[in-house]
Amino acid sequence: MTRTPILLSVILATACGGSEATRSQNVMRSVRGYNDAMRWQRLPSAAGFISVVEREEFLDEQESLVENLRIDDYEITRMRYLSKNRALVQVRFTWHMDNVGVVETTTTKQSWERHGKSWLLAEEHRVRGESMPGVAEKPDEGELEEIETIPPGSEEGDGEDGEDAEDGEMRQIVGDSEEPT
Repeated sequence: MTRTPILLSVILATACGGSEATRSQNVMRSVRGYNDAMRWQRLPSAAGFISVVEREEFLDEQESLVENLRIDDYEITRMRYLSKNRALVQVRFTWHMDNVGVVETTTTKQSWERHGKSWLLAEEHRVRGESMPGVAEKPDEGELEEIETIPPGSEEGDGEDGEDAEDGEMRQIVGDSEEPT
């Protein structure tokens, strides 16, 4: 009789932990899927991570760059959840323009939002490095949206898998792009 409450507690704890891990895996799968598609110029695949409303404009802009812009590599350097349905991801790109031949480095901040079971890129802008074609410049402070970060120890994130750190800071995570097979 006393085993039932203990067993039930273990099952519930495992299920809750599993949903956090699944959320982290899902957002990382989307982030990597989008950035891999951009690196290898698979624009229709990349567009699948953009909202339907903005998809055509995204494709038009990227198609105008595909002949000259080459993303040599990218690294996902940081990630944090702002809420259950929003995440910020910092990505460092190494890239060049074929007509210039100079390798540049640009760090961007990508804002991701969950819509149903899918994570979509809501916004991306440069935070440091050279201006990169197809990436917006950092908005003025007055244009930035007020965002409430998740306090440490809240149920929104438990600090596993690098998704959030104490005091709302971004935590470094390991992540490299892979060449498609």
